[in-house]
Formats: sequence, structure tokens, C-alpha cells
Amino acid sequence: MTTLQSPPPRVARWQPNRRSVRFAVDLLGGLGLLTGLLAASFTLVFGGVLVLVAGLCLHLTRARAE
Repeated sequence: MTTLQSPPPRVARWQPNRRSVRFAVDLLGGLGLLTGLLAASFTLVFGGVLVLVAGLCLHLTRARAE
């Protein structure tokens, strides 16, 4: 129990721009793109490109976060 005078406990926050998260997003996007190309599925290609664009945004904002 905390009192009004004590600071709240620190909770580890999820950091979406960590190196491992960026790598996982890149890997997922690349695999989606490759699978879509091999299966000739526009939906998978589009999803893979969309995930890669999200990864690009993470890479571009990484300098501000670190």
C-alpha cells in the first residue's frame, strides 16, 4: 500500500521501438512478402509491404527514441 507521500511504484513499460521488435517486424514483413510472391497472393504481398512500411517507420524514429 502506498501513502500520499511515497512515489508510485515503477512499472516496466513496453518499448515498441527496441531492436528486437524492429527485427521481428522486418522479418514478419519479409516473410509475408516472400510468401505472397511465391503463392501469387496479392493480399499477402500487400500485407507484407504494409508491415515493412511499419518497420521503416520504426527504423526512422529510432534515432529520436535512443
